Amino acid sequence: YVRKTYVVKNGKRTEPKNAEFTLTVASRPAFKNAPIYQVGKIGDETEIDLKTPSGHPVPTIVWTFNGEGVQLGDRIKLVDGRKLRIDPTQKDDQGIWQATATNKTGSSQHAIFLKIEEKLEFTESPSSVRGPDFYIPQFETVKFPCKVRGTPGPQIYQWYRQKHLDEPFNGLPARAYMDEDKSLVIPIAQTWDNGTYFCNVTNEYF
Repeated sequence: YVRKTYVVKNGKRTEPKNAEFTLTVASRPAFKNAPIYQVGKIGDETEIDLKTPSGHPVPTIVWTFNGEGVQLGDRIKLVDGRKLRIDPTQKDDQGIWQATATNKTGSSQHAIFLKIEEKLEFTESPSSVRGPDFYIPQFETVKFPCKVRGTPGPQIYQWYRQKHLDEPFNGLPARAYMDEDKSLVIPIAQTWDNGTYFCNVTNEYF
């Protein structure tokens, strides 16, 4: 705006003694320090936040996914006018999410790749095959299966034994070994092999 101040003397207006100007400079939107990669997990909530882009007037944000407009609804919501909240996250959400910030001076774009990981899940375990308790004859060879699915695939398998519930985990029987399919094999089972056995599986994220 422009404001001028006049002095009136003897009924006549003189030239302005001073003038004040407010200058507003519009600026193009810009994304600063925004991430380009993010990991989401199937079934969890994923929030994609590129932070508030700079620019004046404040820009509006429009999102696309793999080049197509994002359909907002119960599962995908726009929060605070800028960030996306996906809940629950699905495998098909993996891809390129792009935000376009626009004001009257122009627009700016920023893309982020969302990688979707699947939680590790047991598909076969001792309890799923024989129930929670194993009863086998002495001298029989026993095999405990341990099969897991997930993305990325399982990378580390570890077996543990606990002889009594009030004792810490300890080593496996000397005869025990892990088969090629990651099952635990105990040849010629003995009474001192009794205990609770655990299969622990991890990958890069879980």
